[in-house]
Amino acid sequence: AVLLLAPVLACGVPAYADDSSADSDAGTEARLSADAEKLRAQAEAMAERARAQVEAAQARAEALAQQAQDRAEAERERGEAEAERQRARAEAQADRLRAEAEQQAQEVQHALQIARLDTLPLAAAGADGMMHKHHHEDADSGEGGGGGEVQVDEHRALDADGRVYVNDVAGTVVVNAWNRNEVAITGTLGYGVERLELSGDAKDLSVVVRLPKHAHNTGESDLRLMVPANARVALETVSADVSVQGTRGAVKVNTVSGDVGLDTQAPEVAVTTVSGDLILRGPSAATQVNSVSGDLPMSGLQGTLTAETVSGNLGINGNRFSELKIKSVSGDVSFDGSFTPEARVTGETLSGNITLHVPDDITGVARVRSFSGEAQCEVRKAAMSSASSNSKKREFVFGDG
Repeated sequence: AVLLLAPVLACGVPAYADDSSADSDAGTEARLSADAEKLRAQAEAMAERARAQVEAAQARAEALAQQAQDRAEAERERGEAEAERQRARAEAQADRLRAEAEQQAQEVQHALQIARLDTLPLAAAGADGMMHKHHHEDADSGEGGGGGEVQVDEHRALDADGRVYVNDVAGTVVVNAWNRNEVAITGTLGYGVERLELSGDAKDLSVVVRLPKHAHNTGESDLRLMVPANARVALETVSADVSVQGTRGAVKVNTVSGDVGLDTQAPEVAVTTVSGDLILRGPSAATQVNSVSGDLPMSGLQGTLTAETVSGNLGINGNRFSELKIKSVSGDVSFDGSFTPEARVTGETLSGNITLHVPDDITGVARVRSFSGEAQCEVRKAAMSSASSNSKKREFVFGDG
């Protein structure tokens, strides 16, 4: 039995078994390859989807970042625009407040000038009366050589454009204008005064308060004059205060310590004082002022102005100046006005300050030299074209120069 079965096992059975296994392995390999390919395709598809998702996420992130950046930029621009608007509003408000403050300061200064002018001797006196400011405590005692005061009431003819000259050492001199071609002189002569001397004619009238020779103790004389509106007025005093109002002719005043108040339409004004203060209002086109220690506030002027002072302060207000010459030792100078196109301005001071307030549209060149002070320019359209190494010399160009 063993011998019969062996061939079968050796030849028939093994041959059948080998063919079936090969087919099975090939199918399995094909399936595995197909499965692997399918898995690979699925993996690639998943990877592609993942890449697409990543790219989409990155795009969304970039879009969100750009949106955030755009919003931040827009917010920054809005913030800057709002800040600029706030700054512009603040600057406009500051300009308004500054303009209002300057206007109020000018109004106060003007009111003070009016008050000072109105408090000058006899400035408020009516045409039919006299206000007495100066009286010696012994005026009624007769001491001093000539008894008490003497009333004055004189009238003299004077041409419409004539000249009247008044000389009064001490007291007050008030001049007002009227429409008559004559001069009316009223008031009082102080005790001890010799006489009131009138001389001249209708073209040139002289009014002099005469004192006795070597007189040392005389009273003060108060004079009020009504003169033709166009008359030229020349006044000379030592300590007598002076007031001139309403006249249209040239005015000239010389005094030592008397205060001077001028409110006129005079085309020419010349004032010299040592220690007295001056208040000048009017459209004078040719003005000369000289003082040692008195303050000199002036307004309404135009044309040419020459002003000199040692320690007094100068305040100048006007328009269309063609020539301005200012000189001071230690007094401060303040100018507020405008100039003609060909105007020339010269200012000089040793230790005082010079301040010029000019229109923004001014054109020209300003050359400034200082020994110990500084030069500054706050005109918006001005440019500093040159400066020395020590900043003591500067040149400012306004507009087109």
